[in-house]
Order: sequence, then C-alpha cells, then structure tokens
Amino acid sequence: MKNSPLQKDKVILTIAGSDPVGGAGIQADLKTIESLGGICFTVITAITAQNNSTFLAAESVSPRMLKYQLDSVLAEAKPDAVKIGMIYSEENLEIICEYIVQCKLENIVFDPVLYSSSGGALAENHMVQKIMKKLMPLCSIITPNIPECEIFSEMKVNTRVELEAAIKKIYQLTGTSMVVKGGHALFEKETSTDLFYGGEKITSLSEERATGAGLRGTGCTFSSALACYLTICSSKVEAVSFAKKYITQAITTSNKNSKINYLNYQSNVN
Repeated sequence: MKNSPLQKDKVILTIAGSDPVGGAGIQADLKTIESLGGICFTVITAITAQNNSTFLAAESVSPRMLKYQLDSVLAEAKPDAVKIGMIYSEENLEIICEYIVQCKLENIVFDPVLYSSSGGALAENHMVQKIMKKLMPLCSIITPNIPECEIFSEMKVNTRVELEAAIKKIYQLTGTSMVVKGGHALFEKETSTDLFYGGEKITSLSEERATGAGLRGTGCTFSSALACYLTICSSKVEAVSFAKKYITQAITTSNKNSKINYLNYQSNVN
C-alpha cells in the first residue's frame, strides 16, 4: 500500500487546535491527510501561541464560532472519518459531542491531548472525567500515550503489565477501542510497541524505535493517519498497523540537519 491509498473523494475532518509554527495541531493533521490522498476539512477549537521549545498561551474559540465552522464543513460534505485533537474548553466539548450524535459521524479517532510537547496545558482543568464520560464512548478509537493513559486510568504505569491493566480499566469505563502509543515506554529500549485493545485480547504492534530529537506533532500525525486508514482498512487493528508504519517512517526520514526539524509527510507505507 503506497502513501496515497485514499480515493479522491474521501473527506477527513480534523477538529483541533492551531499551532503557529506548523509542527503539531491542525497544521500537522492537514499535512498528514493530504499526503495520504484525502480531502481535509478543518475546524479550529483553539488558538495557541507556541513554538518548538516554548508554550506561551492558548485561547479557545467561542462556542458560536465553533458551531459556525462545524455547520459550514458539514453542509459541504459528510466526512468519511473524523480526527479530534485539542478541545480545550468544556463548553466546546459539549458542542462536539452534540454534533457527533446529531450528524451521525463515523470513524472517529480521538487523540486526547492534554499537554503540548512544549509544556502547555491544552485542556481546561477538571475536563478529564467529562471527556471519558461524554466523548470517548462516541469515538471509534482513542489514541492516548502512556502519560495520558495514566491520567485517564488513575494508575501509575512503569511496566508492561501495569500498562495492560490501565488499558483494560479505561476500556471498562468507556467501552471504546484504543491504541496506546509506546513512545514514552521506559521499559522498552530497542523497539516502540503500541498496544491495541478492543475488548478481547491486547494486540502488540512493534517497530524499531525511531529517533527524532525535537520533533513535535507525532501524536497528531499518527491519529490523523489512523483516521485516513480507517476508511479503507478491513479492521481497526489493520488501520493502526498502517498508521504506525506511517509515523515511524515520518520520524526516521525527517530532515535532522535542517534549521527546523519537522516530520517527513511524504514517506511511503508499503
């Protein structure tokens, strides 16, 4: 499968925050989706002031503007898949959930970003429980990293056994399939293993650990690629496998000698 597997009429909607230097957020989503051949619709939830080393501030868009954006894109075409990233405000969380239900949106990937790589909070305080109760059950698959998995499960994760227990606890609370990204796993050195769980058995998907110092937007890129692959793959675990190959190659083929180190969004997935 090449890096442009989507038919030209596949529409992927990303609902996320804006990153002014383009390394993460909705800008990374746009680059990922277009590199995979999709048509990318964008709805911005928040404006951030950050770069690859510093986070200065974030402001939510108004609920009125969020609704206007959603009305505009959904009037144009119903998306084949939806990627949700930074939500930031509780009020906008409620609006997104309402639109998912009312518009019967499908193939929803939620990347529960709570903090940016450059150190800023990307969600208001006290939103964790509402996210778990209201949004996660509406999603097809969620993509937390290990620190986020610890927050949602209220469990400390230092070993593979502890991670599997945390994954099963989150599933029990939400009923939603998930892939926990292994990039933060301190108990693995040579490989990066993502764990997929859909209520039956935990499936391991491993790649050689990719190194990319200073890279941001890996979670955004992975979840956007996953949304794309959900529209063409026969199962969630197959889609996760292709998305993992995509992000691994995007990291390993990034231009580490350039002034600013960004992911390579033109990598091939075979």
